[in-house]
Amino acid sequence: MSRFAFACLLLGACTLTHDDPPPPTPTSSMIEVATYPAIPTSKLDILFQVDNSPSVADVQQAFVGALPDFLAAIDVNGRPDLHIGVVNSDLGTSASTTPPAPALGNRAGEGFAGNLQVSNAPVSGTFISDVSVEGPVGRNVNYTGDLVSALGTMLKVGAVGCGFEQQLRATREALDGNSNNAGFARSDANLLVVVLTDEDDCSVRDSAMFQASAELGTVQSFRCTRFGVTCDQPLDSEGTKTNCRPDEASAYVDGIQSYTDFFSSLRGDRARTAVAVIAAPPTPFAVELRTLAGTHTSELALAHGCDWEGSTGPEVGDPGVRLAALTDQLQSHGLFHTVCQQNQRQHAREIVNLANQMAGIACLDTRAVDATLCDVTVDGASGTRKIPACDGAATDCFELVTDAAACPTTVDNTRLVTHLSSPTSDEYVRVSCSQR
Repeated sequence: MSRFAFACLLLGACTLTHDDPPPPTPTSSMIEVATYPAIPTSKLDILFQVDNSPSVADVQQAFVGALPDFLAAIDVNGRPDLHIGVVNSDLGTSASTTPPAPALGNRAGEGFAGNLQVSNAPVSGTFISDVSVEGPVGRNVNYTGDLVSALGTMLKVGAVGCGFEQQLRATREALDGNSNNAGFARSDANLLVVVLTDEDDCSVRDSAMFQASAELGTVQSFRCTRFGVTCDQPLDSEGTKTNCRPDEASAYVDGIQSYTDFFSSLRGDRARTAVAVIAAPPTPFAVELRTLAGTHTSELALAHGCDWEGSTGPEVGDPGVRLAALTDQLQSHGLFHTVCQQNQRQHAREIVNLANQMAGIACLDTRAVDATLCDVTVDGASGTRKIPACDGAATDCFELVTDAAACPTTVDNTRLVTHLSSPTSDEYVRVSCSQR
């Protein structure tokens, strides 16, 4: 049975005659909408990467305000076995390929070095552990009080960190064999990374970025733009820039592809890691002259991309070109939301869809894709096989259902469910649908 005919039966809304045109078929507009292990796990590691540079206290508070929605969405199908950690963006004057530069103000060395922070939360250890156990207790936790309060305290990492925010490198430092974070990242758990920031990533490749230089200009964060981003127009002059993207050939700032590769391979398959970013949109993008604080000197600077009214007053965000590129490259396991609003509750709920997807709950946004035109395959050591729509005969098949409990944030609560008779631990389900 065709996917179109299957949808007709499911919806009870159409009939086929010999005069009908042939059903639509997938085209080159097919996009990946879900990827998940064939045998789901209930273990979930969540790492919050929280910008701690000056001016981000309101960004932190906005997401803290959304925590009840975030955790309620996590719990909707039963609370998974959770590890939750927080790391900030301050890596001092260090770089990925050279020794740290001399101290810059009160920034020096490796900064917080990607170490997990609890920020005086009532937590025993360096991260939250909330896992199920047999017996009357039900859960084994290492914090006192409720989870919303404990995590809310952890997310308030302060706003006195380095203004050269190294969000992606600090996240990699936290996850890539950091002995100070032992026990947090579990090889058999799915991983969700959530980045909270009002500026773009500046993962420094060469520590010369922190030193005075005629070539690099004034030691200010515009260096991150000049040497981390490339556009169709030069960045050493004022004006609007177009087609801005990460500069993969930069000698001073890490390329984004290396971080895409890192996240995709961290759990053996990209289906078990997801990254959500809350930052300023990548456009509009412009360079302007700005007077440096405490001086009468004007220097080139990245124009703010958005502004909003925060809980403590006006706030601004700078275009997140590099972070948006990362989430684009991660396809269905990347999500970008705007920081440019105080209410982050809807964003928080939608971020949980990434975690649920890794657990086998594939919610489809039918505003963006045609759910009646989906291809489903299973990849494993034995190869790739295509999974048909369920027709009452196939033992391995998929179907579309309405599931408001599992998919509350999508417009019509559409969920794609796969039925596999003998899944194996090395197999992964891949779902692609026609883009509207």
